[in-house]
Amino acid sequence: MADDFAGDFRQAGYRFAARCAGETNRLAPQELLEPQLSASWTSVTRLLILIPAKCDFVIMRHEYESRFGAGVPGGIFMVQAVHRAVQALKELATGTQRLGVSELANRLEVAKPTAHALLRTLESEGLVTQDRETSKYQLGPGLVTLGNAYLDSHKLRIRAVTWADILATRTGCAVWVGVLVDRQVLVIHHAFRPGATGQTLETGANLPWNACALGKAIAAFLPPAQRAPLLSAELARVTGASIDDPDVLEAQLCTVREVGYALDNQEATLGDASIAAPVFDHTGEVTGAIALVGPVERFLSDPARHEGGIATREIARSLSRDLGAPRNAGLSADPHP
Repeated sequence: MADDFAGDFRQAGYRFAARCAGETNRLAPQELLEPQLSASWTSVTRLLILIPAKCDFVIMRHEYESRFGAGVPGGIFMVQAVHRAVQALKELATGTQRLGVSELANRLEVAKPTAHALLRTLESEGLVTQDRETSKYQLGPGLVTLGNAYLDSHKLRIRAVTWADILATRTGCAVWVGVLVDRQVLVIHHAFRPGATGQTLETGANLPWNACALGKAIAAFLPPAQRAPLLSAELARVTGASIDDPDVLEAQLCTVREVGYALDNQEATLGDASIAAPVFDHTGEVTGAIALVGPVERFLSDPARHEGGIATREIARSLSRDLGAPRNAGLSADPHP
């Protein structure tokens, strides 16, 4: 069976390439099939999923989507069932973290049997679990395994562990390492404050980029074309101190580029402050940031802010060199978006 599919897949691919090289690049999925082939519509669509929409198939896009799934902005078709499963996981990860079948069906705008099938499939793989008392679903332990695999293979985190421990020891403060994911900062490593007890591990936490020093340190050194969308999008307001004015933020980012580190003053958590510096990779582009985190009283007096900023900036430079960053790293971050 597998050999039949592989052969059909190759033949369909050859036929598509030959047609595109000829006078027309218009091709319907049916035209990829020959009577003697065992390939089905499903088999052919596995090939078409790999081909950008610009190939201009004769079959109408809405007809394709009605059979096989929706399209994505990049022009490549995606599998609708997989898309819905991911959306289900995202719904369970935000707001109310336990949802019933009807609630999830309403949020995904699908029929209840479809939502139930998605949840049962995810449950079979350990990605969601069902509460036996309420019959509602929540995220499952399988996601922890996947998340840990991501962290364990993340190059910045691997390199940052030692440098974060050094910074924590030098300053006596907790240290976070973060990367920008969409408009959120994901904390990929947390070095505890030395000698303290009762600390909560924050690895895996998500913070709005504009409400934390990590996010500002990263955003300040992004190329203008990547920084502008961050400033033009909706800016989260987590506390009363969070900054949601793009002009004020842009002014702060200019200062970050001048001094080499960013600050936040109770913008993500009341009573806490942080100082962060950007980290660059071998291409010279910003890849993340490293930050001191602690009580606002300890960080934001003039001497403490200056000393913490210098210490964080120096460790960030050492970490950047460890990642192969060139000496001119960060220079692509033009002062104006």
